[in-house]
Amino acid sequence: AQIYFCSWGFDYRSGEARQFFRELERELISCLKPSSAPREDQQVNHPDSFVHQTYTVNGVDLSMSVKDKSPLQKTFVFFRMQRSGASGR
Repeated sequence: AQIYFCSWGFDYRSGEARQFFRELERELISCLKPSSAPREDQQVNHPDSFVHQTYTVNGVDLSMSVKDKSPLQKTFVFFRMQRSGASGR
C-alpha cells in the first residue's frame, strides 16, 4: 500500500502545535470535503496527551494527530494518507 506521511515538531505542549493541528484540519475539510465525519480515537497506552482524527475522502483515509512526547520534550503533529482498507504494516 502506498502511504504518505508528514510530521511537524513543536515545543512540548505548545499551543502553537494545537493551533497548527486545528488549522490543518480546517483546511483539509474545506479543500477535500470528506465523505465521512471525523472518527476520534483516544486509545493510547501512555499518559501523554493525544488527539487523533480520521476522515475518508474518495476511498482514501486521512489521519491527523497531535501527540505530546514527554521523553523528547516535544509535541508532534502527524498527517497520514493511505487508501481505505490498506494496511501500512
